[in-house]
Amino acid sequence: MVDISRTSAAMFLLVIVLFEVSLLTSLTRSEESEKTGVEEEEEEEEKEDRRSPLPAVDAAYEEEEEDEDGVHLLVLRADTLNKAIKEYHLLFVNFYSSHPASRLLDLEFSLAAETILRTQQQPEVRFARMASAEVDDGLRSRYRIGAAADGATVVLFRDGQAVRYDRDPRAADMAAWIRRKTGTTVAAVTDARTLERVAGQEVIVAVGLFKGVDQSEPLGYLRVAEEMEEEEPRIRFLVSDNARIFSHLGIHVRSAIVLLKKFDGGRAELTRDLTEAGIREFLRAETVACLVPYTRATSSFVRNHEIADRVLLFVRLMSRSSSSGDGSVETVEGFAEASKLHRGKVLFVIFDVDEVEGRKELEQFGSADECPLLVFVGPRVRRMPDAQSLNKDQIETFIRETYENKKDPEEYDVPKHLKTEL
Repeated sequence: MVDISRTSAAMFLLVIVLFEVSLLTSLTRSEESEKTGVEEEEEEEEKEDRRSPLPAVDAAYEEEEEDEDGVHLLVLRADTLNKAIKEYHLLFVNFYSSHPASRLLDLEFSLAAETILRTQQQPEVRFARMASAEVDDGLRSRYRIGAAADGATVVLFRDGQAVRYDRDPRAADMAAWIRRKTGTTVAAVTDARTLERVAGQEVIVAVGLFKGVDQSEPLGYLRVAEEMEEEEPRIRFLVSDNARIFSHLGIHVRSAIVLLKKFDGGRAELTRDLTEAGIREFLRAETVACLVPYTRATSSFVRNHEIADRVLLFVRLMSRSSSSGDGSVETVEGFAEASKLHRGKVLFVIFDVDEVEGRKELEQFGSADECPLLVFVGPRVRRMPDAQSLNKDQIETFIRETYENKKDPEEYDVPKHLKTEL
């Protein structure tokens, strides 16, 4: 149940934020018109500083380290941990160790930091690392920090109060958890550049557009966002009343929900029935994937998708043409048509073996010489190599026969690592 007063307060705060952004932009333009020469150079340097998502490091702390993605993490020691907890309103700390599981969590932690900081979803959050072995027994007990032998422990300190992260150690889950804990389930977006950056990093982004409407529609959107924040698949929720965002998304009505996704056509819109029930029904229907192109951006989405049964198509996309005569075009079209018949039951994934990601996944099923290669992954694995010129009905037959356990010379056991890889 959503607290109406709390949600109304959130909407009021959003209006204030948008107004302040507009006012700040006007003041900045006024100041720039008066500056010349050396003053302009100094202002450019100050702008560079402001672009950084992190404030300057206090001299009392060790210099920040930069991970491979260019995200700066504050390095804490035994004598600076308490100071940082008191100084920073929101401090997210990875207490790492030499445990093998800690190395994996280190990567996910850095990706979560990048997601939050690079998209400026919560600029007040500071991210830090500290060796678990350096935490004394008193702090370890007080903040429920695991021993060095137990692997990494991630803790969010909010105004000195510690909340231990004990959920799925995935970057997307960490970022979503931080947004919930810091009250930023729905973030305001005011420029197309930020919107494109967020859409480029997330598999699914919902943008609520409301301008000159009563509060019932945006309040319903906020309620649905809070309700669906922890559900799979993960949705990143944004909201805007900015004319530039309306124009960028091609929306010419007063209110709409635009869903940007890296599958099934890439986009869906809701411009009618923007009630709470209507928004919920729209999002639930449009986020159930039929056909997903496998890329670096969608790999995590595919691996962690709740649908266990998948049909995979390995094909050369970059080098194929409609006149190549290899039948791959017809197979891709038939694959797309068949995917619509299994929405919510079977996930259809297409791999371009001309790309690095596609070639890597192909290694466990066959070779490029066998492409187009059709593979069913479920309770059993079944292959159809050289799957040229397949239409929707032929692919349907392949799936049906697989479920009916008909023997096939190409059938083989599921690799042990497969269920976590795809």
